[in-house]
Amino acid sequence: MVNIGLVYSTFATQEDAKSVLKNLMREELATCGNIFTPHIAIYPSWKGDVCEEQEVAVLFKTSQQNLEGMISKLREIHPYELPCILELSAKSLPDYGQWLIEN
Repeated sequence: MVNIGLVYSTFATQEDAKSVLKNLMREELATCGNIFTPHIAIYPSWKGDVCEEQEVAVLFKTSQQNLEGMISKLREIHPYELPCILELSAKSLPDYGQWLIEN
């Protein structure tokens, strides 16, 4: 198995998610990603109320060597003031891991 970089983040719209993913791919920081259909996010607001909103999730995929740079750029271009950016530990089959590294 090969260590790969996975990052999970959420966005308000599918358009925002696509835009950020394509930006990271153009800069060769992300190899690819999966945009998940809208889902419901429930979380506390700054005032303590419970909020419920629709969001779109993205699972960004990259090599371990690009992971730190990708997270830094994602934080810079993310439309949320306080985005959910989670680094996930993952291993892939050798062939897929090699493809991520090469692309």
